[in-house]
Amino acid sequence: MRPLTEHCAKPTLYYQGERLIERHLRRLSVAGFRHAVINCYWQGQQLRQLLGDGSTYGLGISYSCEDSAPLETASGIARAARQLGNAPFLLVNGDIWTDFDFRMAQQVQGATHHSKTHVFLTANPPHNTSGDFGLDASGYVRNTAKVRFTYTGMSIFDISLLQGAEQSGAKLADIFRRCAAKGELQGSMLNAQWLDIGHPAVITQQLSRP
Repeated sequence: MRPLTEHCAKPTLYYQGERLIERHLRRLSVAGFRHAVINCYWQGQQLRQLLGDGSTYGLGISYSCEDSAPLETASGIARAARQLGNAPFLLVNGDIWTDFDFRMAQQVQGATHHSKTHVFLTANPPHNTSGDFGLDASGYVRNTAKVRFTYTGMSIFDISLLQGAEQSGAKLADIFRRCAAKGELQGSMLNAQWLDIGHPAVITQQLSRP
């Protein structure tokens, strides 16, 4: 997203007059979430100064910063998850925009069985026409499906899925694929609007600062 992100973290970009991450936090609070852990690397101090302890948004915020070097996708999540105890948690990427009602994630969590995690998928955008994962009629994610969909950057995690991930430098996509191969990954289509703000070609005409 350069040059927009040369001096700011990507989740602090504005879309439709709101910073992405502030929108997430407000909507999570409305949905009943009370604590968020923010994993950060680039401009992490800027995020701390902007968001503070979370009281402005109606929830508590703690931080997990990759200070010396960026970690792999699953490794960073595993480090941040230390602060969440043993309960399942909702992962939301900071560089997406969605009008998804986060209360639905809590309902999905209650209905998930025999699965280490649940991923939310969407129709393939122009920058990912091949998709990431298939989904069968029973709601299980399949690696070899002919019809594939795009991972939205939102999922519900069982903390056990991340055991050893921080030390091994694991990638999230690889963990998902291993779970899918064992029939341990469930998913559903996202019934909401969604944009990947990490790809400027998709939103060049829509991003703006107030």
